[in-house]
Amino acid sequence: MEELDDLNLETRFRRLLANSVAFTVLTRCGINAAQFLEAEDFDGLYEFNTFDTMTVLGTATSDVSRMMLLEIERTIKSIERLSVK
Repeated sequence: MEELDDLNLETRFRRLLANSVAFTVLTRCGINAAQFLEAEDFDGLYEFNTFDTMTVLGTATSDVSRMMLLEIERTIKSIERLSVK
């Protein structure tokens, strides 16, 4: 990835992060992610092929997905409390 300038590297990282988070959240919610994402959405993943770069991408995916899933959980619990009343 040395041949990429900072802007292109950041753009690829953000796209892969967004698609990875979408895949993770959809899957954890029981939704078939293939309905929304295609293999091309992960083009360039092979460029993040070192332990350090995969760790950064994986950790970011995990952290963002966790925040989103916790917010989904809070929303569902709030709706359930309102429907019980």
